[in-house]
Amino acid sequence: MSKFDVSKVINIAKTQIGYAETPENITKYSAYFEGTDFYNGSKGNGTSWGVAWCDIFFDYCMCKAYGIENARKILCQPKNSYGAGCKESFGYYKLENRTGKDPKIGAQIFFSI
Repeated sequence: MSKFDVSKVINIAKTQIGYAETPENITKYSAYFEGTDFYNGSKGNGTSWGVAWCDIFFDYCMCKAYGIENARKILCQPKNSYGAGCKESFGYYKLENRTGKDPKIGAQIFFSI
């Protein structure tokens, strides 16, 4: 599954408008992946693990829209990936030769990678 309906992901993202992280960067987005093999190791239970979460938020929206297995394929992330950060996620796209300089509808954009 390499193509997807970007409006489905945007609609899920819109449902999160107004949600805020704690001062320690703890969010429900990292907690969503707790107990899954999406990322390497535990990524928190929503109360104990904080990190900059922009990339995790995008992964969360993709997984909510398409399920973990389909999202993993779209995002080029292997099981137990290190993709919880922009640099890592960009690296997985690069390994699959899915990077470019001209953004297209549905592309994930990374700055300063």
